[in-house]
Amino acid sequence: MTITTSRSPVTTQPSINRAVHGQYVRDSGYNSDGSLATWFNATMDQMGNGTVTEVRIPAIWLFTLLDGPCAGTGRATIGEDVTGDAILPCENIFHPHRISFTPIATDAQAPPATFTISGEGIDASYAMPLIEFYDEYGRLTASTYATAVASDGTSLTSSMPNLPYTNFYAVGVSNALSGGGMDLIGATSVQVTNGQELPPLPDPPPDECNPTSQDIANCENCCGVQTYWDYSSCRCYIP
Repeated sequence: MTITTSRSPVTTQPSINRAVHGQYVRDSGYNSDGSLATWFNATMDQMGNGTVTEVRIPAIWLFTLLDGPCAGTGRATIGEDVTGDAILPCENIFHPHRISFTPIATDAQAPPATFTISGEGIDASYAMPLIEFYDEYGRLTASTYATAVASDGTSLTSSMPNLPYTNFYAVGVSNALSGGGMDLIGATSVQVTNGQELPPLPDPPPDECNPTSQDIANCENCCGVQTYWDYSSCRCYIP
């Protein structure tokens, strides 16, 4: 099975190198192998994808993002299709606070020393809030902590991190929790101009399914029925 994550709270591109938890819910067929794993933690690759093997299928599974500004908000299920995709949207659906970033745009060659985020629900009870900046490919470019928070929770101030590329950066704000960890409370964006060109994503890795010509011949001559080599599952398909 393959899991695909979306990136930041306000965009829809892949999230990179994020952790995902998978939890088995129930079987959805008669051939599920009860000896295989019923949960896993996996890290997405440079394309925001992850492939999991040796888990109990066909079955219904629940997936949840574990880290980043979307932690806990991307949930999806996958069913009977062993090689199916589960797309985990980062929708910020559990955190309704609206926030805004000042200045709304900045020059990479002459950035301001500080920035301000305004809104509601900003809380420094357990530690200063965390601010994370994601580029248009979902890569975490910079992060910083607030240096000051208004007593009524309506604003924070922080030092401007280095944002070297011309880009619209998605910005996530998270409060510290009493038991550790962070809780995303809102998202906004900031435009950076006059910077370097944003590096593209690396090319995806080559297909790891490389059957030999004998494997394919054995498959196509198998079983007295029309068969073919299924590259998505890397095995002989027998109808």
